[in-house]
Amino acid sequence: MTMATDILIGSNGDLAYTGGDFVIGLADEQHAGDLCVANKGEYKQSPTTGVGIINFFHGPFSPGVREKLAREIQLQLEVDGMIRPDVQVSTIGEITIKGNYKQ
Repeated sequence: MTMATDILIGSNGDLAYTGGDFVIGLADEQHAGDLCVANKGEYKQSPTTGVGIINFFHGPFSPGVREKLAREIQLQLEVDGMIRPDVQVSTIGEITIKGNYKQ
């Protein structure tokens, strides 16, 4: 399994830093989260990238909506290079992602 190393974002949404330097670490979860939060069109170089997860929570969170959300996340992760991602969305909106990125 290849893990992406990148500059990390802190819990406050700003760049993480320690001792005056950026924190660099494993960022696969961070990248998946970024894909989920981004709306289509936010990445100029790739206008079809993004799930726009907030849009799935504007109405009833029915089984059909959960299935559509899981499928959209799965498709975006596959395009991003994850091999056979397994995405589960609970009735309260908790998302579980299992998968490995291409080497």
